[in-house]
Amino acid sequence: DDRIEAQTNKLAETQEKRQPRDPFTRACKSKAAKNKLAFDLEVVAYRIFGVNAMSIPSVSEGTVLTLLAELGADLTEKFKSARAFCHWCNLTPNNKITGGRTQSSHIEKRKNRVGQAFRQCASTLHHAKNELGQMYRRIKAQSGAAQANVAMAHKLAKIFFNIVLKKQDYDASILARNEQVILEKRIQRSKKQLEKLMKAKNQTSENQLVAANVI
Repeated sequence: DDRIEAQTNKLAETQEKRQPRDPFTRACKSKAAKNKLAFDLEVVAYRIFGVNAMSIPSVSEGTVLTLLAELGADLTEKFKSARAFCHWCNLTPNNKITGGRTQSSHIEKRKNRVGQAFRQCASTLHHAKNELGQMYRRIKAQSGAAQANVAMAHKLAKIFFNIVLKKQDYDASILARNEQVILEKRIQRSKKQLEKLMKAKNQTSENQLVAANVI
């Protein structure tokens, strides 16, 4: 723990010379008692990334420690965009296109510790009572648990890169607006389906009356 703390403090010192610090806000998450670190990783990680990565739902101390170990302090200098970062994490499909058609879109079978960390975070969203949890359950209902896990891991990686790039903590209201739009579209589709069913029911009733009169 002492060696980890010393190394992370060195990273924090190099970053603080280049960028200002905003008031720190804790994520207020419960921390595991087993293998508990002897120093405040949440604060140290904030000094390095410029934002509190634990503000993202499902991201724990273990995840943050993995991100620090694998990515270092200059994350946004290593990757040009969130898309490039997600591709490096092996969280994007490897599309094979022939004749203008996608023949395969499987994820490559290669290990990436950052990608695996985000997958572990995504797997905990199944029962989460937040916007990310709603998105996970929606994708799982459509495509299955495996696809939902990869899709949400990709989403978490994208969120992490963007908040570090913009130096802004996770804002749930942005995702909430997107989920609200999706919910409204589902309501509209359900209304149209209900109207079709009512028309079909009325048509069936009319046909039955006509048949009864003929008899």
